[in-house]
Amino acid sequence: MMTIGEDGYQQRAKTIRGIALQLAAGIQSIPGLQLLTTNRQPVTVIVAFASSSDEDLNVYKIKDVLSELGWSVNPLQNPPGLNVCITANLNANEFLECLKLAVDRVRNETTRKGIDDSATGATAALYRAAETLPESTIQFSMHRFVDASLTP
Repeated sequence: MMTIGEDGYQQRAKTIRGIALQLAAGIQSIPGLQLLTTNRQPVTVIVAFASSSDEDLNVYKIKDVLSELGWSVNPLQNPPGLNVCITANLNANEFLECLKLAVDRVRNETTRKGIDDSATGATAALYRAAETLPESTIQFSMHRFVDASLTP
C-alpha cells in the first residue's frame, strides 16, 4: 500500500477479480472439468476445479502436464481437484490454452492406455498412495513433520 496506494490496490484487486472470473468461465467451457464452488463463480483469488461427474479425468495427471508446460497449480484431495492462485500477472488466455492441452493429453492417454494411473504422473502416484493410508498414520506423520520444522 505504501508504494501503490489505495487506488493502485483497488485497481489491482479489480484486475485480479477479472482474471478469476475469466478463468472460471474458461474452465467451465472445457469439457470434462467443473468448478469446485457452490455458486459457479470464484469468490476469492483462488479458482478450484475438478473432473466433472460425466468424465473421470485424472486431475493429478493434468497437474503434471501443466507443470511440464511451466504452470504451478496446487493439488487438492477429497474431492480430487486442482487450484490456481490468481495474481495480476497471470495470463488467463495462455493458462486456459495450456489447460485445454493438458486435458486433451490426459484424455487421449487414458483412451490409449485404459485407466491405469500407476504408469504416469508423479502427482497421481503420490495422491493415490496417500488415499490408502490410515488417518492415524497421516496425523502421526504430520505431527512429526511440524515438530521437526519448528524445532530450532
